[in-house]
Amino acid sequence: MFKKRSLKVLFVAPEAAPFAKVGGLGSVMYSLPIALRNLGYDARIMIPRYATIDTDEYHLTMEHEGLKVDKLICNVKKYSFDVKNARCPVTTYFLENQEYYEQRANVYGYSDDPVRWALLCKGVLEFLKVS
Repeated sequence: MFKKRSLKVLFVAPEAAPFAKVGGLGSVMYSLPIALRNLGYDARIMIPRYATIDTDEYHLTMEHEGLKVDKLICNVKKYSFDVKNARCPVTTYFLENQEYYEQRANVYGYSDDPVRWALLCKGVLEFLKVS
């Protein structure tokens, strides 16, 4: 008899509550991974690490330093939930980049938003290669 393997699902979006929430997408990116995790899936989230995300409040740790994404160097930080103090009971990764995420006051509304979301997608693919 074969042992059932847990399906791994990585949700990628520009926002996810409670870290960064602008609208309905942030709510869905919070609740859907939790629902899948409760069904036994290994569901995780990856979003940009904006300046408004407090690394001390969420106890982010360095997951990968110096990730090469095209000609840019990014870092990936990780939020691992603590059952006692879980604000988000799903492992969440954050793509760091000073120019495109950490120096911005808003999630959306910049003329280079397509570049920012392309960076997120490419960053996820590069992170998956090294993790």
